[in-house]
Amino acid sequence: MTGPHVTNVSVSTGARLHCGLFSDHRPGGKLFQGFGLMIDEPGFDLLAERIDGDDHELGYSPDLINELAEEETSVPADLIRDRFLSVIERCEARWPAVKPAIAVEFDSLIPFHAGLGAGTQFDLAIGTCWAQLAGVDVAAPELSRVLGRGKRSCIGTFGFHRGGLLIDRGISPDEDAGIYRFAASLPETWRFVLVTPDQIAGYSGEQEERAFQSMPEIAPDRLDELEDLLQTIEEDCSSFKAFSETLQRFGNLVGDTFAPVQGGRFRHPVCETIFDCFEQAGIQGIAQSSWGPTMFGVCKDDDSVQAVIERVFSTVPSATVRITRAGNRGATVTPTSETE
Repeated sequence: MTGPHVTNVSVSTGARLHCGLFSDHRPGGKLFQGFGLMIDEPGFDLLAERIDGDDHELGYSPDLINELAEEETSVPADLIRDRFLSVIERCEARWPAVKPAIAVEFDSLIPFHAGLGAGTQFDLAIGTCWAQLAGVDVAAPELSRVLGRGKRSCIGTFGFHRGGLLIDRGISPDEDAGIYRFAASLPETWRFVLVTPDQIAGYSGEQEERAFQSMPEIAPDRLDELEDLLQTIEEDCSSFKAFSETLQRFGNLVGDTFAPVQGGRFRHPVCETIFDCFEQAGIQGIAQSSWGPTMFGVCKDDDSVQAVIERVFSTVPSATVRITRAGNRGATVTPTSETE
């Protein structure tokens, strides 16, 4: 248990870009290896507080409601509320002696099923709020296990905890969760351009499970190349040229292995169009994040971004474009206690 009772807590997270997973089914090989990174935006910003009664409350700030209305996008209220209550139920089952009623208000959201790791960041943000308000001292990796996260990649879990670039060690067949084998900060000057096409969703839930179950095994020479690319990232992730070229090669190789279950190297033909836009604008580091549909490219600095945006908007008008940087610090958790 923690110290003085926390009466409210704010949490701010970034989103997660995942550059791809691969599994080595050879003897001694690891499942679900790969790499990814946290980014500053989009993110979840929320404030939680203890309230009287037994019912938990979930809401959205007026600014967020107005923002979503202007974008002609509705808040997925049922999805978010069901997930919110599920997180609390799992926490209460693990720590049944403390069951505070909490109210949570969101000020910003990460889009769900867009390849940005919204599920893990949401669950850990709500779980962290509950734990703080319940007086439970729990680290993000343990909380992730309680919430059923990290069964394949651990990038989102440890990204929430520490931020930056992370390489999955992979999971042995007898393990139920993984850990990272390498972590580092990325240069603050780099910019990541995210393009999320409208009306397309990445795989999730049962659809994602079926896709993983039907994945073909990867040829040994391809596995060796993927491992070599991870080693390259470890050796010099601060070199813009090396990082860009390795990211793109890794993303293409992993995309090709997923082609039989997602219909091509990328989630949708418009993702291929976005890839071409990035290439024509001179970007060398391009990948699909997770199951997509978000595509992203890395630029060396602000000056490199404008040409990319102009080309994307002229070619893919029905998309959300974001410019962000690496999130090197993990989530910000700010509790306020009764003694303050």
